[in-house]
Amino acid sequence: VTPDTTYEVPGKWTFDKGTEWERTIEDAFPHGTIPMSVREILVESSNIGTLLAAKEIESSTMEDYLRGFGLGEPTGLNFPRESDGQMVPSDRWSGSQKSTVSYGYGFSTTSIQLAAAVNTVANGGVYVGPKLVRSVIGLDGELTASDPSPTRRVLEPGTAQQMVSMMTDVVCRGTAEKARLDGVTVAGKTGTSRKVQE
Repeated sequence: VTPDTTYEVPGKWTFDKGTEWERTIEDAFPHGTIPMSVREILVESSNIGTLLAAKEIESSTMEDYLRGFGLGEPTGLNFPRESDGQMVPSDRWSGSQKSTVSYGYGFSTTSIQLAAAVNTVANGGVYVGPKLVRSVIGLDGELTASDPSPTRRVLEPGTAQQMVSMMTDVVCRGTAEKARLDGVTVAGKTGTSRKVQE
């Protein structure tokens, strides 16, 4: 899949047709079946386009990438009561779960995990574990640096560069236009969350 790969994206998608779990989702903007490139899918935040692209990879590969980006895993901050987020292993995904995970449902993440994941793209595809303290000054006035953060390559540099280009388009002409800043290049991605409420 490249930014130019195109899918025929319907405006509605029904999961588990004819079962008690049947559910229909719609894209954020109404449309019939239209051709959309992967770039357009990201820029316009098409969940249906995203799930069509996700069908190209195995569930275990998707889980490996999500965990590579630091989702569903401890960050290593050792912050008291920090959540690991929640992610069911891919060998236990059932029904529509592979599709919904592709556009961010079916697992949970913390804000710091999400920031570290986006930083991986901005950092040329290298995950750098977040840290709260860069160094400390002892009573004797000596500066001691904290241990280096763990790093790992998640994306090839060219792939990360393509992602940055698409995420810049999200801000310049897509769903995140309100994040645009004059004179500053900004890349980003909008998202939808479901929160438990009365």
